Amino acid sequence: MSFAENTPDYYKPYAPIYTDKQVYTWTDKVHITIVSPAWNENIHAIDSIGDDRYHQVKISTASNSLGPYRLTETSPNSGTFAGEVTLTGFSHDVDGDGVSDTTPRTSGNGPTSGLLEAKRDDGITISFEFADGVVLTKSVKIKLERRRNCVF
Repeated sequence: MSFAENTPDYYKPYAPIYTDKQVYTWTDKVHITIVSPAWNENIHAIDSIGDDRYHQVKISTASNSLGPYRLTETSPNSGTFAGEVTLTGFSHDVDGDGVSDTTPRTSGNGPTSGLLEAKRDDGITISFEFADGVVLTKSVKIKLERRRNCVF
């Protein structure tokens, strides 16, 4: 198959975005998968998407953002691209000693180096510019984790 046959179709964008959960806690690891056969450029190699300045993958919460963020193909010629981001929470004193026990930060460019600061009740939005002006998105919630006798 030639690259011309794999050129993204602006009028029928196909690149569903998946996460491994529907709801995350503020310190979870988020596994991201984008199925986009049109972006499988080399059938004999592992391709990547998202780190191109024109067709970026961006991962954001209400206050913080990563992007462009690179996702890599799971195997040659699969057209399935994956990566992960670890939510780092927010500044919080978990044990009540007056000192923050978390290290919130936002950094990384993919596919597994992402750290993203998240608030208690926040959300994550993943966007992929599939083609010029065609941006596909997926959003999931971040909820406060509650444990017996303890509220984070």
